[in-house]
Amino acid sequence: LPAEYTEVLLPCLDLLKNCNILFFDDRSPLRRVLPYFYILPAVLAYHISLAIYLIEGFTRSMDLDELVFVVPIYVVCVQSVFKASIVFSNKKNIRSIILRLGKLWRTQELSEVQISKKNVLLKRLKFCYAAFYWMNILGSWQYILTPLLETCFRRLILRQDSQDFLFPFGCYFPFNPRSNWIVYLAAYVFEAYSMLKIVYYYLGSEFLMIILCSHLSTEFILLQQDIQAYKEMPGNRSISHFNEQERSAIDFEPYVNEKTELKALIRRHQILIG
Repeated sequence: LPAEYTEVLLPCLDLLKNCNILFFDDRSPLRRVLPYFYILPAVLAYHISLAIYLIEGFTRSMDLDELVFVVPIYVVCVQSVFKASIVFSNKKNIRSIILRLGKLWRTQELSEVQISKKNVLLKRLKFCYAAFYWMNILGSWQYILTPLLETCFRRLILRQDSQDFLFPFGCYFPFNPRSNWIVYLAAYVFEAYSMLKIVYYYLGSEFLMIILCSHLSTEFILLQQDIQAYKEMPGNRSISHFNEQERSAIDFEPYVNEKTELKALIRRHQILIG
C-alpha cells in the first residue's frame, strides 16, 4: 500500500494492537488468544468495580463534585467497550476496506490541481490527527500518573505520613487498597492498566473511522476533478476522436489515460461507494 496512505493509519492500528485487535495478524493461534486472558478480565473487572462504586455513590448521596467526576468516566468506559466490540466483530470487513481503499489510492496520473488538493487534505488530516492523538495520549498518561507522583512526593520526600494514598479514579475494591504500599501499588497498576486499555480502545476505534472516512473523501474529491475534466472536453468526446489541430489546442495532460473515459469514471465511483 502507498506510504502516504498508511502513514496516518499505522499509529491508529498500533493503538488497537495494544488491545490485541489486529487486522493483519500472522501470529500463531496461541499468541493471538493469550492476551485476551489478561486484557479482558482486567477491563471487565474495572468496569464492574467502577459500576459498583457509582451505585454506592448514589446510595450514600455522593457529592455533586464527585458525581460530575465519576459519571463521565463511566460513560467513556461503556462507549469504549461498545466501540471495541463493533470493531472486533467486523475485523474482516474493516481489513477488506483498508486493503481495497489502499489499492484504489492514487499516486500517479494526477493533474497539478489534484495533487495540490490531495496534499492539502493530507496535511490537514496529519495535523489534526497528530494534535488530537498526542493531546489525548499525553493527557491520559499525565492524568493517570499525577496522583501516584503526588503521593510519592508527599509521603517519601516531604514525609507527610498522614497524606492519604491517592488514586486516579474512584473505584470499588473488596479490600482496603490504602492499607500499605504493596497493596496500594498493586491496586494502582490495576486501575492504570485497565484505564489505558479502555483509552486505547476508544481512541483507536475513533481514529480508524476518521482516517478511513478522510481517505475516502479524498478519493471522491480526486474523482470529482476527473469528472470535471471530462466535462470540459469539447463535446465530451474520447481523446482519440480529436484531430491533430484540436489536440494541439487542448491540454489533455494528465487525462490521456483511459481512466478519464466516462465508463472508467463510473466504474471508479461504483467501487468507492461500494
